[in-house]
Amino acid sequence: MASIIFKTISLLNLCLTLHNSQTQALDWSADQVEWNLNQNENATGPLEYWGEWENHPKTPSPSNWRMPFYMLTLDRFVDGQPSNNDANGTVFENDWTANQFRFGGDAKGLMDNLDWIQDLGIKAIYFSGSPFINMPWASDGFGPLDFTLLDAHHGTIDEWRQLIQELHTRGMYAIMENTIGTMGDLLAFEGWENETTPFNAHEYDALWKTSRRYHDFEISNEVLQDCEYPVFYGDDGFPVNASIMATFDNQCRKSDFDQYGDMKGVGYVPPYQSQLSKFASVQDRLRLWTHDVLEKVKHFSCMQIAMLDIDGFRVDKALQTPADALAEWATYQRECARRYGKDNFLVTGEVVGELKYSSVFFGRGKSPNTYFDNQTEAQLATNATEGYIRESGNNALDGSNFHYPTYGALTRFLGLDGDIGFEGVDFAEHWNAYLLTDDFVNVNTGLFDPRHMFGTTNQDVFRWPALINGTQRQVLGFFITFLEMPGIPELIWGDEVEFKVLENLAADYMFGRQPMASTRAWQMHGCYKVGAAGNGYYDMPFGDALLACEDDSVSLDQRNPAHSLRNLIKRMFQLRTHYPVLNDGFTLQTLFFETHDVFLPHSGQLPTPLGIWSVYRGRTPGVQDFTGEGMGNQGIWLLYSNQNETVHYSYDCSNSSGSLVAPFPEGTTIKNLFYPYQEYTLNSSTTKLGIEGSDEINGCLPGIELEAWGFRAFVPIDKFVAATPVISGAIPRHDARVETTADLNDVIAVPITLSFTQAMDCSSILKSISFESTTQTGIVPHFEASSVVCRNITADDSQRFVGEALSTFQWSANLANLSHGVHTYTVANASSADGISFTNTKDRFMLRVGRKDNPVVFPSSANYTTGLVHRDAITGELRVTPKAAGSTQWRFSTNYGSSWSNWTLYTGETTTIEEQAWSGTSAQQWQGVHIVTQYYSPLIGSTDHVQHSDLDAEVPRRWPKVHVQGPWNQYGYDAGLDDQMNQDSEGIWNFDLSSEWPTSVILNVWGMNPDGAPDKSAAYGDVDGDNVLDWVPPDSLSFNQLNITPPSWPHTAYKIAVNDGSMRYTITPTGSAQRQLALYILLAILPLITACLAVAIYHGSFYRLKYNSIGLTKRSYPFNQFQKKRSVSDILPLSFTKISEKQDANDASETSGGAVITTEASRTILIATMEYAITDDWNISIKIGGLGVMAGLMVILEITIQAKHNKKC
Repeated sequence: MASIIFKTISLLNLCLTLHNSQTQALDWSADQVEWNLNQNENATGPLEYWGEWENHPKTPSPSNWRMPFYMLTLDRFVDGQPSNNDANGTVFENDWTANQFRFGGDAKGLMDNLDWIQDLGIKAIYFSGSPFINMPWASDGFGPLDFTLLDAHHGTIDEWRQLIQELHTRGMYAIMENTIGTMGDLLAFEGWENETTPFNAHEYDALWKTSRRYHDFEISNEVLQDCEYPVFYGDDGFPVNASIMATFDNQCRKSDFDQYGDMKGVGYVPPYQSQLSKFASVQDRLRLWTHDVLEKVKHFSCMQIAMLDIDGFRVDKALQTPADALAEWATYQRECARRYGKDNFLVTGEVVGELKYSSVFFGRGKSPNTYFDNQTEAQLATNATEGYIRESGNNALDGSNFHYPTYGALTRFLGLDGDIGFEGVDFAEHWNAYLLTDDFVNVNTGLFDPRHMFGTTNQDVFRWPALINGTQRQVLGFFITFLEMPGIPELIWGDEVEFKVLENLAADYMFGRQPMASTRAWQMHGCYKVGAAGNGYYDMPFGDALLACEDDSVSLDQRNPAHSLRNLIKRMFQLRTHYPVLNDGFTLQTLFFETHDVFLPHSGQLPTPLGIWSVYRGRTPGVQDFTGEGMGNQGIWLLYSNQNETVHYSYDCSNSSGSLVAPFPEGTTIKNLFYPYQEYTLNSSTTKLGIEGSDEINGCLPGIELEAWGFRAFVPIDKFVAATPVISGAIPRHDARVETTADLNDVIAVPITLSFTQAMDCSSILKSISFESTTQTGIVPHFEASSVVCRNITADDSQRFVGEALSTFQWSANLANLSHGVHTYTVANASSADGISFTNTKDRFMLRVGRKDNPVVFPSSANYTTGLVHRDAITGELRVTPKAAGSTQWRFSTNYGSSWSNWTLYTGETTTIEEQAWSGTSAQQWQGVHIVTQYYSPLIGSTDHVQHSDLDAEVPRRWPKVHVQGPWNQYGYDAGLDDQMNQDSEGIWNFDLSSEWPTSVILNVWGMNPDGAPDKSAAYGDVDGDNVLDWVPPDSLSFNQLNITPPSWPHTAYKIAVNDGSMRYTITPTGSAQRQLALYILLAILPLITACLAVAIYHGSFYRLKYNSIGLTKRSYPFNQFQKKRSVSDILPLSFTKISEKQDANDASETSGGAVITTEASRTILIATMEYAITDDWNISIKIGGLGVMAGLMVILEITIQAKHNKKC
């Protein structure tokens, strides 16, 4: 029932209604002009939509796309404009406690941080996720609701243009996501609305889930009898057989969407079905194989080029598009781009499929019967070469964006277990196989031009540092994908600083998408509990991901320029510029390998080879010549080991088949291109490798020691190019928080130490530093020149991973005039001591200074504070005195975030505010005045700095109330059961739950709405079982609830306790079965005890009247009536005439009707009766008195003391 609550059609309709204002007026309207690519006010149909970037110089394409790429999800980078974070006005867009909504990254935030990316050596950015409007909470952007209206969360058209123009100014390029054939989730299949729809070749009737519609595409259930289906290809690279095509009977629906059913998102699906099915039940699929639909999509994509001056597309789920349709669309985009000066427009795609099937989509496409015979033939191919599926000029993809077969092999190579890496782990063999099967000819130039993109991680897979020894493994992966494999190196955001947090809620789809700017949510939810299942991997060796919630560095800003992994990646990209063969060399040759096979538990008979590889990377003579570029045609010798321990390898150089022969002549002194830059002199061997036509005997290494996952890149020492200096450490670290108790107008000083990998010019460092601060005082900090100290230091040889460059020089100084707030100091292009080398970077470090109650500096401890709000004693106005020095903008809410004020300039001064409107039930209303404030600074790039406060509350609170809903109270519909949690003196919310076990509950902040239904805007559960409350989007497929098992003996219930500051909860067994058993027994025997007591009281009350001949009252005891009785009549006398115990039976007749003479005073006794008349005619009535035995004795018995006895008959 919980899933029904969270997944009702009405809720989705509500969200889409809120979203409607952003998605409906797409022809042209003034209120959408900032985001709508269509600038034609008079357009009457989709093909008349148009817009161009007027008066903008044309930016030509690069001639060579083999340059380092940076992949990022814009929302998860840096927030540059807080006002667009809740662009749709819903509560499901951004929240500091949740990692399943948007963070707030946008075009402006990226533009302000391009130095970070460019200084790595990056030349192009791939923007993962569609830039167009998505659901309000959809941070990844893969379900666009339109193809012309930009998502307002990311920025306006002008902000996008400013970003792209800045990229071009820096010599960088922009590649945009294009979902081409998939959109949002607005359609359902009739009869299958709430379940996965199986594939049906005759299609289903489709219906709209809500009143929301796509603006430019329609559905139709009309059946056409003469449909011309596209050519579908199978896993073998050939068209599917006639029997498959016969299942369609030439029928199809007259619809813009394919209506054949759903396909699963993970796992195998026949290729032809994947091209016709709704993806993962959440992405509607356009019928691209029909002319009308394809024409609109082609037109919309071209308009994106014309309006934004982008340089290429990455096609999402490219292999799920019919090959011919994809080729027609790509050809159209290349022609469109040429009109805007782009003669080498890049079209890559997500390629997930068998190698033979994938080859159909590269270039003009190849089937197995048309593969090249050898690598040289492949490299000499041109547009005129024959033997392809499609005609010349009709090319589909230029390459694979993130090459999955290589990635799969890499995961096996690095020790993971599962159904992966079937192609083997010799990457030279991989490359040489791709040369034969894939069309690498550039359709724009007619030349061989491989553009596959290789990397170790993308947005859809796990983060390596999440694993045990994950960073060490990934560094070797970088070595292979960035330096060995010919093509484009691709780095995902965060990999340069060891992102280790995984945020997926399903075990079959692992990923980590932490923001670069500071945020607490990814630490709060950082301890990974989901595991891995159903994704091809088994027994994943999770490491740091399991404990990330305990690592405070996760909450810090991640843009640390001194990170050692960033420095290593920077070195790798520099080497590609120094040595052209590492960037463009097409020859990859395995010289030697020594391995042994390990069979992992879940890999069956598929081995994992472990050992050492020797590989040569160079040019292809006769095809390539790099003379005049860097180190020219100098080849590189690559050595590496994938063993998880240090191994010393020894060889006999006289053994031609079993020795470590180098690609350089004997006697050559070689040097490693990576720290610590080891040198060796090659011994003689008996081998001539003949590289570059050489007739010399090659040298040999008789032995070498390689660390766990170790590697070397050797060149002759005279061809060695030294690394540029880098900053290798900072104390305090980047984004350190400095607590001070000083007055807001006072300043402090902090000693700073910077470490470098080379001896530096001491004075040049000080001169190269600039500052930027956001404070209330406006005071600018500075380094005291007199405090500067420089010194050489000895590296401690404590590398965390192979290739890490250690510190050999330190620069120290006092940073003075630090006010409360946020400060950055940037070291720009510092010089080495010899004046030859420069850092060539702008390395920016951040410090935050403030009191413990400043949420900008200490967002955790300052999340709740006192004294923030007060009421003016005279006017009664609410006044707020914020405590967030360092902020530049702020806003507030007086209704627990149901609505917010506009973002305004932060001054730190006391401000008068008005309470915001709120409507709800009396049960939802809270007591007192509560305020939530939120703060932003562009230096921080995050709005996740929130502070709560109350006017008069006794304990901290961040929720107005919270209700426990579940089967036990029919999810709140049973209003007779109290479901409200209560706060204790520490502010912890508590609730004692007793139910039928097992059970599940949802913690609902607002409880039941005025319409009598549960509120859905702030309902919490725990999807991943990490004891941290999750808040998920309303269309999430996850069951967001707390699952509770039966309590262990002797407990009978649970106490649920929640900290609304950390979102952590505990469920503690409570109650005692022994006490309940004792109470049960007591309740069982209590009726018997009370019955006996009642009888005793009865006898003691109604049978105490006795005649006492001596005039004294005889004492009676409770159970006296049961003692020494001879008959029942002794116990239950039926007459009020009682024989004296001193009288004999003969006297009875004398006493039975008259008075008794005693010496006691006269008394009157009234025995209460009730009289019921049966009929007036008969004058009959029933009188009931005493306890029934007195019926008919309606008597007032008067006992009078007389001197003598009158006897009457």
